[in-house]
Amino acid sequence: MWQIYISEEGRKHMMKIHNSYESLAALGFIPDQIERLQRLRAIHDEKEQEEQRRLEFVRWLVDTGRLTDGIALPHDIYHPENEKVEYQTTGS
Repeated sequence: MWQIYISEEGRKHMMKIHNSYESLAALGFIPDQIERLQRLRAIHDEKEQEEQRRLEFVRWLVDTGRLTDGIALPHDIYHPENEKVEYQTTGS
């Protein structure tokens, strides 16, 4: 006998699909229509997840100071031509 492990998240997803299938069938949708609607929903969910990851990345950029509102204060501006380089010479 085979046993398949499904995570809790996977189990919830399967129940949502099963319940949505039954609900749509009860509303008169035919199996082909239900499958197309479920594929459309999966595409939509994937795009929502992509957007969520993008927002989390932007939030991380802001939190770590790598992204600001674009208003730089004079002391925040880096000018390589103004950078002083000091050389140490060894006594020979």
